[in-house]
Amino acid sequence: MGRRPGGLLRPAARSAVFEYRMLRHWGARGASFGLLLAACNVCPEAGWLPRAPEHGRSGIAVRPESVPLPGDARCGPDAPDCNVCAPDVEAQFEASFGQGAVQRWSFAAPGLADVAPRRAYSAAALGHTQGFVRLNGPAEAYAMVHSKGTGGIASLSFIGRRGPTLELESLYRLEAAGGHTSGVFVLGRYVGLIEAPGQLALIDAHAPFDHAPPSIVHRNLAHASADAPFTSNPRQHGLTDWSGGVAMAKLSNGKFLLLANQGGAAAGRSHLFEVAAFQGPEAEAPVLAREIGEWEFTPSSLMCGQHHHSENVSLITECGTGQIYAVHVGSSDSFRTEDIEPGDYQTFWRLSRVVVVKQHASLEPVGTYLRKAHYAYCHGRSAGSAFVDPETRRIGILCHERAQQNPRRGPWRFWSASSRLAPRAAPTAWAR
Repeated sequence: MGRRPGGLLRPAARSAVFEYRMLRHWGARGASFGLLLAACNVCPEAGWLPRAPEHGRSGIAVRPESVPLPGDARCGPDAPDCNVCAPDVEAQFEASFGQGAVQRWSFAAPGLADVAPRRAYSAAALGHTQGFVRLNGPAEAYAMVHSKGTGGIASLSFIGRRGPTLELESLYRLEAAGGHTSGVFVLGRYVGLIEAPGQLALIDAHAPFDHAPPSIVHRNLAHASADAPFTSNPRQHGLTDWSGGVAMAKLSNGKFLLLANQGGAAAGRSHLFEVAAFQGPEAEAPVLAREIGEWEFTPSSLMCGQHHHSENVSLITECGTGQIYAVHVGSSDSFRTEDIEPGDYQTFWRLSRVVVVKQHASLEPVGTYLRKAHYAYCHGRSAGSAFVDPETRRIGILCHERAQQNPRRGPWRFWSASSRLAPRAAPTAWAR
């Protein structure tokens, strides 16, 4: 996902270096992207950035023909296959997020480890975090996915609070294709990811805190037509272990929305799928899916073109309306302003509505929250996410340290913050 910042360069020199890197890495596609970045000059350092004002009230783009793709807003904190809703999603983002805090978690004494943490977290072979999420439930707990690329070790860590400190509870080695995986999401009691082309892995998030072996449901995404584009070419639809982020949310019809972001040069393109229910006695059987739409975040569609490229994504359902929102997360040392020091990144959380336009699902950009943060504890492009606190219904945002500098002792660090807006009272009765 992300890369370490360069040396001490003046802003103009850094811009030239970044454009050269883009040209070298992405070829002709990078050339046009670099020119668009140069045209953007300076982004705000922090705060809420609505979409360009000409697109509608408060900078929010509204297409008259669009209608929400309805999500299930009735899910309780203990629902097995969906997440709790958040009231006033757009207002919570517009109100901005508090100062937050840098937290640490230790891996010195895991309750269960399939592989030694010092091996799993080594930065050798470009090993780094690929996703970090807050788990559902009243207790503070997290999951992190880490991998080293082709031929390396892919692992999933579960972190919980032991008294005043956060500690590694269980560390599982993942049998991901090529030893790599990108992105992780939470759905009810599960942590999910793409572990192989066209294959979902859904890991029970309760077992790790009992220090039990992993309980994993593997589901191959299938289509009624054998030559469906996403089955014949999953990488171009974000459905491989090299994706640019993936997330799921339950729909009001009992099925699921799967949003998969392409990786690499196409990390601004999101594909939306409707997926059948995955629970039941035939847990290992293929599950039917169909692509219902896609959306590409081009630099010209955003206030600042740098916010085009993201490699993590979360989904949030709004209470009452059932409106589903996507939150794409990214960061880069190219997003520098004059007063951002070397080692600092501008991390963004980009908010969009999931809508249906003329029977095709799409995304409707709302705005972007920006945060200046140091590489040593926050790299959103590698491991950033958004979540809903089940107790307060406040929306929270996270970003995690990219690479472990001391894999023998640690600790790991991350940053988290909650919306400044106290949402309206959450429902007191749940359908499930």
